[in-house]
Amino acid sequence: MTAVRIMPDPLPFAPLPVLRGDRVLLRGPRDSDIEDRLRHPIDPEEEDGYGSAWRREWDGRRYHTREHLAAARRLEPGEYRWAVEHDGRCIGSAGLRVDA
Repeated sequence: MTAVRIMPDPLPFAPLPVLRGDRVLLRGPRDSDIEDRLRHPIDPEEEDGYGSAWRREWDGRRYHTREHLAAARRLEPGEYRWAVEHDGRCIGSAGLRVDA
């Protein structure tokens, strides 16, 4: 006889909290965030420090594309994603992925 393991339903996520620091605010996305991010060039060395594999897909452009930034707003189950705001403008993003 084969044992059947029943997994409980995943826990529901609490609403995205707003996190305030001395110099930055982590908050939910706004429509204006994409325009803010398009104003600033990508620094490949800085981006590498974040540990992502983005450079393998990088085509040499020094700016994010609108499509890339819009796609980054779509969340997978178990994810939180904040816009990082400084002086009233979005300067980046931060995320948390909970992997059961």
